[in-house]
Amino acid sequence: MTTTPIALGERAMLVNLSVSIWSARKHDIRISDKVAAEHGADRSMGRYAKHLIPRELLTAVNAANSALRDHHNLNTLAWGDDGTRILPAANYLGYQQHQQTLEDKFGRAVRDFVASYPDYVETARKALNGLFDPRDYPAPTQIAAKFAVRRHFMPVAQPDDFRVRLGDAQVARIRAEIEARNAELVQNANRDLWQRVHEVTTRLVDRLSAFEVDPIAGTRLHPFRDSLIENVRALLEIMPRLNLTDDADIERVRHDLASKVACHDPEALREDRTLRAEVVDAASTILAQMEGYC
Repeated sequence: MTTTPIALGERAMLVNLSVSIWSARKHDIRISDKVAAEHGADRSMGRYAKHLIPRELLTAVNAANSALRDHHNLNTLAWGDDGTRILPAANYLGYQQHQQTLEDKFGRAVRDFVASYPDYVETARKALNGLFDPRDYPAPTQIAAKFAVRRHFMPVAQPDDFRVRLGDAQVARIRAEIEARNAELVQNANRDLWQRVHEVTTRLVDRLSAFEVDPIAGTRLHPFRDSLIENVRALLEIMPRLNLTDDADIERVRHDLASKVACHDPEALREDRTLRAEVVDAASTILAQMEGYC
């Protein structure tokens, strides 16, 4: 199904997620020059970068950052080359609510880090010894500003919104370019969704095909986790909201995966060899139907 540019603007928006984190790394020019001199090397051929604090002290902040980005990427589709992604309106409320929850978690991790920051600097002073330089460290009153989460929402560019005063021919050409670019980006967004389906289905076929039970010892060889099926179910749950163009082929594949693959209990698949073979055949058939879409 093809979506007109006007309909696209009504049913989706663009969103850009930016998360800032203090890198806690510094290029040490003095040590880099010293190493180059000791080895008679060109100083432009190497750089010494030091960790300003032990890396594990930022683990909670980095984990919260990853959670924000993973959720953002899961609930949006590829769009522009600058990291901007498209968010279907049907998925906006769920996206924004959970993003806020994850942002709050990120904020708590940052506050915990900031509260302990002076102690972390003292720890680094001892660990770095002669490499410690107090000028590498933001002041305690400034460190919090090194962390931030920003989401910027924008409308999808619409050809009819282009009102610059140019000749009719130039305006028509630019509008046509916007329309063609939107069509290309919609195809990329759909391809993003197809690739997700292809990846999770391929993984399932590979893992189920490799699974077997030792006929003598009864032990399970190449076991798989419940998440193999749960990941398929999670994708199926979000697919209708990410089906930007109401593509009938995407919906058909979603229905087939739900009724022939995801409906089965993981333990039942481990116990029943015949059922496993049937699910592998069904999933393989679905993969073959996706050829040309990914």
